[in-house]
Amino acid sequence: MITVDCTQCGETMELSVKPRERWTPLPKNERLTMIPYSFDEWVCPKGHRRDLTYAESRMFE
Repeated sequence: MITVDCTQCGETMELSVKPRERWTPLPKNERLTMIPYSFDEWVCPKGHRRDLTYAESRMFE
């Protein structure tokens, strides 16, 4: 299990599934395979959000 700290407040973030309307395209330099979108995100207790990177998405496949 990997842990990620929030870059804004330093709290430990949890993995969360994004609502479909907030799916975001991954940057072109990270779109080398069949994951064109970031479906999940990191969320901290204070409500800050961050998309998974391509490498993080691959770890959870």
